[in-house]
Amino acid sequence: MPSSAVLYDPESAAWLRFGNLVEEIEVLTPDQVLSAIAALDKRVEKEGLYAAGFISYEAAAAFDEALQTRVREDFPSCGSGSLKGHACRLKQLDRQH
Repeated sequence: MPSSAVLYDPESAAWLRFGNLVEEIEVLTPDQVLSAIAALDKRVEKEGLYAAGFISYEAAAAFDEALQTRVREDFPSCGSGSLKGHACRLKQLDRQH
């Protein structure tokens, strides 16, 4: 996982860059997804960190057992990281069409 993240903040209508990765969480199966999110949320709240990551399509069963997918052993169901520090506002993020 990269050590920084660029996220769009709709409240300020700006792109923000976060750095200083503190912890990386990666889980491979849907049954681990909710506990990973809870652990990340707890750390973010307790230590005032930021979080960035992804939840794959294959993790759908973590949220609703009726949503069955094939578990991929070569790609995580959820990957996230907690980031420390202040966001740097980017003046412009070029978009290529």
